[in-house]
Amino acid sequence: MADSAPETADSLADRACAHADAGDLVAAIADFTRAIELDPEWARLWSLRAKAKDRLLDSPGTIADADRAIELDPEEELAHYVRGNARRRLGDEQGALQDFDRAIALDPAHVDAHRRRGLLHAKSGRLDEALIDLTTTIALLPHGVIARRARASVRLRMGDHLGALADLDRAIELEPGNADHVCFRGDARQDLGDLHGAIADYTAAIELDAEYGGAFHNRGLAHRRLGDHRRADADLARAEVLKQRDRAR
Repeated sequence: MADSAPETADSLADRACAHADAGDLVAAIADFTRAIELDPEWARLWSLRAKAKDRLLDSPGTIADADRAIELDPEEELAHYVRGNARRRLGDEQGALQDFDRAIALDPAHVDAHRRRGLLHAKSGRLDEALIDLTTTIALLPHGVIARRARASVRLRMGDHLGALADLDRAIELEPGNADHVCFRGDARQDLGDLHGAIADYTAAIELDAEYGGAFHNRGLAHRRLGDHRRADADLARAEVLKQRDRAR
C-alpha cells in the first residue's frame, strides 16, 4: 500500500478553508497553523487564520495574525479588514477606521469594509460619511438588509423621512417576516405624523411577534396622540407586562 502524499501548505490551506466554510473554525485554525509552520512567509495564510479568529471574536488573536500578514505583505486587504473589525470590537474606532480605509483603498468593492465603516461613521454622528458608505454597500449588495436598515436610521436622523421609508419598504420586501423592520417603519411613520400608518405597522409587527413589547409601547403612544386613551392604556399596560417579564428572566 502506497504512502499517502505528504501534506503541504497548499493542501492544508484548502482543507482549512473547507472547515471554515462548514463553520468548524477550531479545525480551520488548526490546519492554518500547520500550514503556517510549513510556509511562515505566506501572508495570505496569516490573513485567513486572522479571519477565522475574527469569526470566533478572538480580537487579540485576530490583530496579532493580521499584523504579521501586513508585515509580510502591506497590501493584504483581508488582513486590514479583519484587524479593523477586531479593533472596532475593542473600542479602537480610529484604528478601525484606518484599517477599513486601507482595505477599501486596496479593494474599492469590499462590501463589508464599506458597511462597517458606514456603521462606525453613523455611531459617531458623521451622517454624511455614513450615508455615502451605506449607499455604496447597497449598490454592491442590493439584496442586503443590514445596510438598508442602517441607512434608514441615518436618513431619519438627517430628517429624510421619505428616504427612510423607502429603505424600510425595501427591507420588508426582502424579509417580509421580520417584525423589527415593520416596527421600525412604524416609528418612521409616527415621526412623520402618519399615526394611522404607524399603528398599522405596529399591529403587523405584533401579528408577526405577539410578544413584541416595543411595538405595543409605540402603538400605545400613537393611540394616545390620536386621543384614543382606552387603546393607548391597554397597549402601554401590555408593554409594561412584557418588559417586567423580560427583566425577570
